Amino acid sequence: MRLAALLFFLFFLFSPAFIKNSDYVKIAFVGDLFLGGPVQENYILKRDSIDENLLNILNSADFFIANLECVLSYHEKEIPKKYHLFALPEAGTYLDILKPDAVTLANNHIKDYGVEGVLDTISYLEKLKIKFTGAGKDLHFAMIPAKLGEIDGKNVLLFGFSDISHFVWANEKEAGALPAKKSIIKKALKNYPNDFKIVYFHFGKEYVKNVTKRQEILAHFAIDNGADLVIGAHSHVVQRYEFYKGKPIFYGLGNFLFDIDDKPITKIGLMPIIYYNKIKKNFFAVVYYVKSKPGNYFPHLLRREIFYEGTLQSNLR
Repeated sequence: MRLAALLFFLFFLFSPAFIKNSDYVKIAFVGDLFLGGPVQENYILKRDSIDENLLNILNSADFFIANLECVLSYHEKEIPKKYHLFALPEAGTYLDILKPDAVTLANNHIKDYGVEGVLDTISYLEKLKIKFTGAGKDLHFAMIPAKLGEIDGKNVLLFGFSDISHFVWANEKEAGALPAKKSIIKKALKNYPNDFKIVYFHFGKEYVKNVTKRQEILAHFAIDNGADLVIGAHSHVVQRYEFYKGKPIFYGLGNFLFDIDDKPITKIGLMPIIYYNKIKKNFFAVVYYVKSKPGNYFPHLLRREIFYEGTLQSNLR
């Protein structure tokens, strides 16, 4: 009974309705977005929509960040691989409704339609005034972070790194995703020593809940080199989260809006709202679990839990 009472008190204490908003910055994250296929068809025909309560939570955040895992382009020349993900930009997509402040393009699908597809995607995001990072016309541009705003005079910067599919990586002369190489991570972060830095990784193994040693090494390395928090995607399933040196790490957010198989394991995603206390310089998170039904790609709220330093690891159920 005492444990239950304590848990209730903590949940009440950290409930968003009882937080002094002036002391906190709220940063919302979602996982994989694939805006083509049936998802785009549903958007065009107005057959389904995203849970309004879920949208209200995202809209209440100071910054909202997602992983855009598809090309926005009419370019038809595919690179040789099994799966190609694209959405037709001029037809309209759920970006028009979600309106993230920024997206990471550092993933294994950003180059599905070659260099032209990368550049088309960037051009369309610029038209929508959605900031991006993690890919560019060459390695230099892919390394430039997205500036989201400020926290007490510090720039809030988003970096994207992909550890998947080296053949889509940018280099000095060609467009692509920013490689998750230690030397590049260190260089990118050290260029901004006095800013608030968010790192969004594309790493891990698809459909595997267990976090790999490689994921741990990269996430810890990023924080050791100045990152303030780390987010991950690629597995299409939910993975654990933890604190490391007082900084939150979410290894795998799973799917958010994604046309993929109807395995139950791929239908659950995480939507963490990370609260940064500007006075105490620490974090906690309200972690929302979202779920889509088989045959339906539209997430709705399932439950939430509080995640704070001192928690050994997330309570995944």
